[in-house]
Amino acid sequence: MRICLILIATGKYHVFVRDIVNSAKQFLFKEHSLSFHLFTDCPDFEETESFHVTYVPHVPWPASTLMRYHFITHERAHLANFDYLFYCDVDMRFVSDVGDDILSDFVAVRHPNRTDGGAEKSLDNNPNSTAYVPFSIAVNHVYVAGGFVGGKAENFLNMAKTISSCVDIDLRNKVFARWFDESHLNKYTLSNPPTKLLDPNYCWPENWTDCKFGQVKLLALLKNHKEMRG
Repeated sequence: MRICLILIATGKYHVFVRDIVNSAKQFLFKEHSLSFHLFTDCPDFEETESFHVTYVPHVPWPASTLMRYHFITHERAHLANFDYLFYCDVDMRFVSDVGDDILSDFVAVRHPNRTDGGAEKSLDNNPNSTAYVPFSIAVNHVYVAGGFVGGKAENFLNMAKTISSCVDIDLRNKVFARWFDESHLNKYTLSNPPTKLLDPNYCWPENWTDCKFGQVKLLALLKNHKEMRG
């Protein structure tokens, strides 16, 4: 299989790139051809056959996270050449083997902060947003994390296009979804349920202790959010 890991690192986030790439090379899909597609404003990364770089401007938070699916959609022609696509937040680190068992049409991760329900506390409750989810639906929803998501290339790119269009509508109406792109991703899963729903050990906070979901696969690194986004 040809698999591509998509990363976005603008502003101060370029400091995480080498760590996530090295950890993916060590632990991610070792039986397949793994490539990387980096979106960045930093000129320090050399493009190779398996490491593609697209230069994008840095925009202030929260636009820097809201626009991720626009970047991906813009590179659809290149990304469509892969069998599977996975997006991963750049400030994460693979820490144990991740393989074929997560390959599926549409892959998402249960958010570690919402393992016992309570999705209604995180889903968008603004009827003016395209990410809006009524309370009656929200209480039964499995809330997924925006930091690691993937699937077959065609499915992933269709998702990216749909979310981009919804974000554009919101921006024209001067609306920001509650948790930005993650809110739009969760709205998308209502009509397009993940065919593989991973446990939170695929998005486990670095400063949390014992993981009851098995061996931790992917760490969300501890950082100063205000400093990094400033």
